[in-house]
Amino acid sequence: MVAIRRLYRSYRTYVDWTVIVIAIIAILVLGAIGFQKNLAVTDAGRSYSRATLFYLALQMFLLNSGAVAEPVGWELETARLLAVLAFFAAVLKTAVAVFWRRVDEWRASWARGHTVVCGGEATGLLMAAERLAAGEQVVLIDDVPDRDLVELRDLGALALVGDATNSATLAKAGVRDAARVMIAVGDDATNLQVAAATGQLCRDPRRAPPTVIDVHCVDTRMFELLEPVSGLGLVREPAGVEYRRFDPLFDGARALLDAHPLDREPIAACSPLVVQLVLFGFTRESECLLLQTARMGHYANGIRPKVRIVAPDAAASERRLRFRFPAIDNILDLEFVASELEDPRTLTRVDGWLHEPRMLSTVAISPRDADDSLPIAMSLSPYIADSGVPVFVRLSHRPDLARLLAERSGAPGSWHVFGELTRAGIANFVIQAGQDRQARAIHDDYVRRRVERGDKPADYPAMRPWEQLSESYRESNRHQADHIPVKLRAAGCVIAASDDPRPPAIWTADEVELLAAMEHARWNANRWLDGWRLGPRNDARKTHPKLVPWAELDEPTRQYDRGAVRQIPELVGLLGRKAVRAAASDRQVARTDSC
Repeated sequence: MVAIRRLYRSYRTYVDWTVIVIAIIAILVLGAIGFQKNLAVTDAGRSYSRATLFYLALQMFLLNSGAVAEPVGWELETARLLAVLAFFAAVLKTAVAVFWRRVDEWRASWARGHTVVCGGEATGLLMAAERLAAGEQVVLIDDVPDRDLVELRDLGALALVGDATNSATLAKAGVRDAARVMIAVGDDATNLQVAAATGQLCRDPRRAPPTVIDVHCVDTRMFELLEPVSGLGLVREPAGVEYRRFDPLFDGARALLDAHPLDREPIAACSPLVVQLVLFGFTRESECLLLQTARMGHYANGIRPKVRIVAPDAAASERRLRFRFPAIDNILDLEFVASELEDPRTLTRVDGWLHEPRMLSTVAISPRDADDSLPIAMSLSPYIADSGVPVFVRLSHRPDLARLLAERSGAPGSWHVFGELTRAGIANFVIQAGQDRQARAIHDDYVRRRVERGDKPADYPAMRPWEQLSESYRESNRHQADHIPVKLRAAGCVIAASDDPRPPAIWTADEVELLAAMEHARWNANRWLDGWRLGPRNDARKTHPKLVPWAELDEPTRQYDRGAVRQIPELVGLLGRKAVRAAASDRQVARTDSC
């Protein structure tokens, strides 16, 4: 079947609709000229208008009017031949397209345990390609009939043309028998609509394992609409489906700051260093960096990260951000600056920021127009030469340009691309296998300690089994796993291979206390970002009495945080690694004794 598709691909290369249109124009012109010359000889007594001549030429597409008395000039002969070829090429092309659609629909109806991808835009296509590369059978639903999906079909994908918000289309794709459904059709509302329709088709409490429904959703609050409301908050009941939210741009920011952490130098408990992130432009990509900084930027010295945003529409961006995250000032030291990015005064201002004492700075360049990123980066390059300041440059699908920029700046490795959708990892973030292993272990440990206290899942929705857990609680566990490397750096440790000769790290009592305070600060920030407020415990209203500084926290709750810290070596071990004390030769060493 794949070989036949490749043969069709070779065929369509030569009979593309563009070629057919050009042939039609040539037929009309040459046909009109040919008929004019022919009739001038065979019917010399009559005069024919140009409209009549073009009408005669047009009839050749129906294989009429081509039979004329001699002499037949080369213009008419060529037009007649082209008309026959164009007619059959168009018919064949249409027939083949319809044939493949029917074949794909028939094959999809027999698929079992496959992956259904809803959406033929960039995100959907990349997810489909990666799942195909992983050896899975993929059915792609796309609402654009003429989209070029040849590459995916060559890899074995089945493509259905239809509206994914329509239950009949989803049924044709076999979602009832699919192992996974990935949804990236459009905006959050449309994706949630498709997810709800998919959930209705797949809902079956007897299904085990459940059908995983991955939903591209930027706003975490909107995602909660998929989860039924109980008396105590948002929880998922076992129903044969498992909803998961994903956001490729946020996951990309998560990966970027994991590979290039903002706390790249030692930050001890008494360190005066301030982590600073300077954002050139406030786009969706740079906002993801800001939010991940808010979730992860909780260091041993307790100083809030400084985030400076330069944008032409800074006032409007600031209003939107503070409206969505009212408690953001509890987490970050924010400064919005209204200025054009391509303004010499902006460069002077940024130069001053980067040379402020005790600032550990990182710069991210993300203008509205991604094509402006490189010129801005080139202008900024002299200001950061030899400074060691990392620069994240938004160059969508242009990683080679970042390499060239690094070579020109004389500081290779300090320039990094971000905000791009790449086939190499977009769906891996959806599946989150390694991260979820740690997150599940964190959750299981939390439940175990709650049970030891006599608490019950009926009273605490966060105690439910992972499969029934609200996505917001799952994400909370994932963010705790994200913060593990930050805590390790604060304790002067690194993650090493399992066969590293150094013994596993064992925390001192002082280190446990320090890391536990960091964990509580991280927990506070995640709750604030998710819309929680200080008040009596009420999961539905999102109020919690523990949203207070570490110094005001009761001792039983502190014990939870200490237990989470002591669990870190075990969590690192789940990934086949181990936490060890950093050697002087390690690139990042958090020296807790440097005060």
